[in-house]
Amino acid sequence: MGKTATLLSPVQEGRIWRVRIVWANGAVHHFGKFTSEQEAINWIDAHPRLTKPVLEKEEEPSIPRNRVRSRRRFLNLFST
Repeated sequence: MGKTATLLSPVQEGRIWRVRIVWANGAVHHFGKFTSEQEAINWIDAHPRLTKPVLEKEEEPSIPRNRVRSRRRFLNLFST
């Protein structure tokens, strides 16, 4: 089961806006210096991959069966 990678939200610090990033482990990071809340929101909207669920275990990419057979044929050329 996956969990959220991050939570992103615009926050104002004095006269600038920043993006608060709360990572899945609870760590908080403030990113960027934007002139408006809308500019910070636009940055958040441009980075949706940060809020996608993270897989618990990365799956190894599988080799298509036809590539495995081709490799066997190639190796067989040298085994005789």
